[in-house]
Amino acid sequence: MKPLNVRKEFVRLRAMGLSLKEIAEKIGIAPSTGFLWEKSHAMEIGELRKLEMEALYKECEATTEARLRILHNTLDKVNEALEQVFFTNVPADRLVEMQLKLTQAIGSLYQPLKLTFTVEDMVNESNMHYPEKWVEQSLKDQKKKISPQSDEKTPESE
Repeated sequence: MKPLNVRKEFVRLRAMGLSLKEIAEKIGIAPSTGFLWEKSHAMEIGELRKLEMEALYKECEATTEARLRILHNTLDKVNEALEQVFFTNVPADRLVEMQLKLTQAIGSLYQPLKLTFTVEDMVNESNMHYPEKWVEQSLKDQKKKISPQSDEKTPESE
């Protein structure tokens, strides 16, 4: 029987996407043993693969954010240059072209915010305490389907 650390290494390498043959050569097991271990450790491999993918997505988000910041800073500099140029040092059409390209690059990286929580969730998560009558009134308004922006009832509540 192989030591536990060899099995753990198998799970780690398999989650990284290495083939059974590559893993077998690397850790010194038979490919058939790798096949059996894959079946018996499928959940662990899946979970670890999921964690690896989440880490990769986070890294990509960070990279995208960094690129967006660089593009934004460069666009600011181009905009400043456009304000200061009297069209003698740098051709204006070249600066305008750069401005358009940077704006397009920033636009291609734009992703709308994804709000996965409600205002009620934020209130529940906060450390703020509200008077009981406010909470009661909020519950009554929800039952009546009254919009928080107005005192009018929605068509559904009539």
